[in-house]
Amino acid sequence: TAMSLGLKHLPGEQLTLGLPFYGRHSKTGNWVTYEDIVQEHKLLGQEKQRLDSVNVQGGTLGFNGVKTISDKVARAGKKGIGGVMIWEVGQDCRIHPVVHGTKTHPTTCPEGEESSLLVAISRAMKEHGLERMRASPQLGSTSGGGS
Repeated sequence: TAMSLGLKHLPGEQLTLGLPFYGRHSKTGNWVTYEDIVQEHKLLGQEKQRLDSVNVQGGTLGFNGVKTISDKVARAGKKGIGGVMIWEVGQDCRIHPVVHGTKTHPTTCPEGEESSLLVAISRAMKEHGLERMRASPQLGSTSGGGS
């Protein structure tokens, strides 16, 4: 795996595991957000939330579902990987409506928190005793205070 290859060349704390919040069509390579996948394919119930592909016109749509995202976070923690990164966080489904100005974007997770990839990450971290950390100003973060 890419993680094993990376660990052969770098210490785990210098590696980051990418978590995709989108799916790709098996034939065309076109991508679809996770939010659109759960809306269109009604991934309801525990069995369907374990899915990582759905049949679509002309092929299959492969993606990382709730179970796979949870498993990847746990594996990264067990291997001593420095962290995970998400592409792209706005592609998760929404567990609550979001208001921007006068526009309200409705809830899109068909089963609330059980459908959300962000919630799956948080739960996996808690279950495996992993700590959430943010980059410090010394590491080049431009957010936050500091001098």
